[in-house]
Amino acid sequence: MTYGNLGIAESRDKPIYESPRTFVTFLSWLLQYPRAVLIGLGVAITVALATYTREQSLSAVYWALRPVTTLLPWNRTRPPAASRTLNSRLTLVDLRLVRRDGSLARYRKTSAYKANAPLTSYREGVTASGTATAFRSARGRILETTREHGFYMSKIDLGTSVDVGEEFINVYEAELRNSFCHSGEEWTQQISFETAQLVIQVHFPADRGPISFQSQVVDGTDVRSNAVTAQVIELYGRKSLVWNVDKPNSAFVYKLAWQW
Repeated sequence: MTYGNLGIAESRDKPIYESPRTFVTFLSWLLQYPRAVLIGLGVAITVALATYTREQSLSAVYWALRPVTTLLPWNRTRPPAASRTLNSRLTLVDLRLVRRDGSLARYRKTSAYKANAPLTSYREGVTASGTATAFRSARGRILETTREHGFYMSKIDLGTSVDVGEEFINVYEAELRNSFCHSGEEWTQQISFETAQLVIQVHFPADRGPISFQSQVVDGTDVRSNAVTAQVIELYGRKSLVWNVDKPNSAFVYKLAWQW
């Protein structure tokens, strides 16, 4: 019988359905070589388990070494990412080495900010190889100070709402203890907000000034000397290292090292 218009013919001489030859051949091979099939499955499972175990082992190693890696200089010098709610026209960092043995220093950061979004609080931070205490903010009050990745981070309540485009100046201070007790020392500064001008000033005791110094820019593992180097200038009746940086990159760390 023929269905003319549909172009489908039915024959009584051969079955309507035949198993594909490839499938039949494959099934015959499986029945003929069951041992090879089991070996292949075993290899596939072993490879999958090895890959999974390797990934889990690496994760375990990263987790176990995290407390150590956070103490490495190239990791410690970067604070947690800050919100881009602010930018700074000028950031002036003053580090005063009070005692000649380096056991006491005072950190003071003066910033002229402009708000990019409405805010009532923001964070300031400072790093210390020893300990940091006596945190103060000229504007508002410090709600809390926590230790994060080698940094002391203070949350500052400004005491009022700051609108978009509004400018304000704040001074953030801290005492650093037992952080500069060696003949060779350094100060590293990371910029959390977009900054037009960064000035770093290290003030030495009157009876112990810098013997030599070097200013460097750290970009990940790349350390290079900056085109504009620091200078020794007489300030407050004593020697100071002064380093002016135009448009510092927030991804870089600015390091001032000295022998004294």
